[in-house]
Amino acid sequence: MEAAREVCAPFIDRAREHIGRLTTREGLETPSVDSRVTRTIAEPGRVDMIVRVPLPAREKGRREQEILRRYLANRRAGATS
Repeated sequence: MEAAREVCAPFIDRAREHIGRLTTREGLETPSVDSRVTRTIAEPGRVDMIVRVPLPAREKGRREQEILRRYLANRRAGATS
């Protein structure tokens, strides 16, 4: 989550404004745009994590890779401590 929050920080306010406008116009309840992780046990010994993040479409691929790199670097750093 730390990596996702850091990478998405520049986009969060704009995402909130956009979702706020859409939900007001459509009369819907405003959903959260905060980054979140869903974990599932896919099979014994394996946990799948789905990270949902607010990103502009044009930034999606690059920013997702940045989140993954940061996550793996933090895991490696924790393993060597």
